[in-house]
Amino acid sequence: MLTPSKYWRVPCELDATEPEPAKEFILPQSLVQQASPPTKGHGVAVAAYDDAEKTGMLRWLGIITGGTGATRIIEWKPTTAQIWVDTPSGRGFWKAGAFGFAKAKIADYGLHELWQEQFDGMELRDHVPAERRPTRLWSTRSRIAPERLNPIEVVGEPTKGPRAGVVYILKSAYGYKVGRIRNVPARMRAFGVQLPIIYSIPLCAWFDDCHQAERRYHHLFANKRINGEWFDLNEADIQQIRLRAC
Repeated sequence: MLTPSKYWRVPCELDATEPEPAKEFILPQSLVQQASPPTKGHGVAVAAYDDAEKTGMLRWLGIITGGTGATRIIEWKPTTAQIWVDTPSGRGFWKAGAFGFAKAKIADYGLHELWQEQFDGMELRDHVPAERRPTRLWSTRSRIAPERLNPIEVVGEPTKGPRAGVVYILKSAYGYKVGRIRNVPARMRAFGVQLPIIYSIPLCAWFDDCHQAERRYHHLFANKRINGEWFDLNEADIQQIRLRAC
C-alpha cells in the first residue's frame, strides 16, 4: 500500500489529552462539504495548534479504509510529531480549523515519510524526486542535539530597532533554508524541537531590517529556489549573506 495521496487535518484542543478517536469517525462538516472530500486511502491527522510556537501538535494519524456520508472508517496510530508552520497563510489555515494539506506542504512537512514510519507495510509514494525529498520537517520533543540549537557562526551585532533581527541559513539534506527571526535563542530552540536531527545552522547575520534583508536574498537566489524558503545554495551564496551584501 502506498502512502496517502491526500492528507487532512482535524482540530483538537491544545492542552487536553486526546483519547483515541472512534474507528467510525464523524468528519467535520467543513471536510464533508469539500468538492472532493476525504475518501478511502487518504490520511487524517488529529492535531492541535500552538499559536505561540507556530506549531501543529499532532496527536493521532489515521488511514481511511471506508465509510459513507459524514462517517469514515479510520485506522489510528498515536504520534507526538510536531510541524512548524512557516508561513502566515499556513498559520491561518491551522487557526481556522479543519483543512486539506496542499501538495507542496505534503512534501515540505514530510507527511509521506511520517505516515510510512507509523503504518507497517506502507511504501513511500514517489511524490518528488529523491534528491529533492525533505529528510523530514517534523520531529518529537524527545531528541534535541546541540547542533540543532546553536548557530555555527553569528555575524554582526544585535540592534533594538522595530525591524531588527537576523537572516539565518539552515542546512539540511533538502537544501538551504533562508529565513528571518527576531529572537535567535527562541527560534533556534524551536528548530531543535520541530526539525529533524540531520541539519545544522551554519550562519546567522544581524540586520537593522531583517524583513527587507530576507526579501533581498530570496530575490537574489530566486533561480535556485527548491520550494518556499528552501534553496540550492553554494558557498559563494552563503558568503553573500555573511558579508551582508547582495
